Amino acid sequence: MNIKFLSLAVVSAFTLVGCGGGGGDGTSAAAPGAGGSSASVTNPPAPVNPPPAESKPANSGSVDAPFVAGAKPRFLMTGRLGQMSGIASPLTQTSDGAVTVMGSTTLTGTTIATQDISGNASFAQGRWSVGTAKFSSSTWTMTGDSFDAFHYSVYNSLETLPTNGSMTCNSGKFTKPGYSGGTVRSTDYFGTSTGSASVTFDGAGANVSLMITTTGAGASGTVNLSGTVKTGNATYISGGLGGTGNGGMVAVGDAGNGAVNVIAIYNVVVANENKTSYSGIATFTCK
Repeated sequence: MNIKFLSLAVVSAFTLVGCGGGGGDGTSAAAPGAGGSSASVTNPPAPVNPPPAESKPANSGSVDAPFVAGAKPRFLMTGRLGQMSGIASPLTQTSDGAVTVMGSTTLTGTTIATQDISGNASFAQGRWSVGTAKFSSSTWTMTGDSFDAFHYSVYNSLETLPTNGSMTCNSGKFTKPGYSGGTVRSTDYFGTSTGSASVTFDGAGANVSLMITTTGAGASGTVNLSGTVKTGNATYISGGLGGTGNGGMVAVGDAGNGAVNVIAIYNVVVANENKTSYSGIATFTCK
């Protein structure tokens, strides 16, 4: 299916990384009355506070419109097995915008959930948090109670890159970045991210500049990603990935009407004593 796997540090086969009740409230019948009389209750009242129904994971987020796949839809993904890119065909998107099938990469299970859903006709993004992620030769099960997750963005490849011009980008859509490394494992499993991007074109390709700031574990850090995407089906790597340092993997896609999407996997090390790092995915639309 033309899926490319990247290790946690370089472009190679990805490597598996080890991860890391309730009760009801009832009422009781009255005690026997004074003077030797007694009371009986044939139909005791229902509990005042019945135990809550079992909560089930649910999708979160929304899209402005369903993704419209072009001739060559592609995806980027990052998670506990490393970084991946590939062809997103066949593709399945649920009614609330979650993508559960991208080629041979699927989310399956009796209970599944996707968080941080966003997108429109030109891209679809989210974070698989509950279920079993299946790849061409591996599986990973997520229960939603830790940083185990897979962040994805699906987009249409840009078949012909412009040869000149520059574009400014919006503030982007982000999945919630998850813990990816540090000298001590953090219990702050998720952080928050913001960023900016710009892109210029010349005969060499799309020259992309990105700056993403992530806050988590009581500190913040910033990664600057600059590089050239040479073709509409290509990516570039900048710095480290998968908890090894600041870095990312960047692609461009067709946003329609002459606009482009800039899609970035990123890893940010925040400035605390444990060098805690977070990884996520972002999509910017540039015009």
